[in-house]
Amino acid sequence: MKQRGKLAEFFKIFYICLVTTLVVWYFLNGLPLHDLPDEEDVVFVEIFDYTLSEEGTVSAELTEPKDIANACNMANLLHYTLRPSYSDKEPQIEILYHLSDGKELHLFYGEDFVVWNNKQLTLKKNDDSELFPKAIRGLFFLPETQINDE
Repeated sequence: MKQRGKLAEFFKIFYICLVTTLVVWYFLNGLPLHDLPDEEDVVFVEIFDYTLSEEGTVSAELTEPKDIANACNMANLLHYTLRPSYSDKEPQIEILYHLSDGKELHLFYGEDFVVWNNKQLTLKKNDDSELFPKAIRGLFFLPETQINDE
């Protein structure tokens, strides 16, 4: 009987530590986007940047496997909080994933929000969320950042 009490006490302390760790991690990092597409399921990706050029929307269509993998991994930089999002700002970047089964998944990035699965979420402000638009623009839109072998 005494052994069962020690085991119960151990699990009680374990669960308190687990919940405390999860709460602290949430407040520091936010929640990652879920149900992101696997790069194997994506046929091609379209990316639209609405603020890069004063002349209008700049777009890129990605069909190379390496570019598709980079576009899929970029969404992992974004985390959200559970607070409701009421932003009326326009999105800066849109990523459209075309899947092999014919479906399309839309990701909209704004300065303080992200829209995923048609659900507007409050963006968790951290270094990764500030890196997201810079990485998208640097990888897919700015030719001077690409290395030429010529």
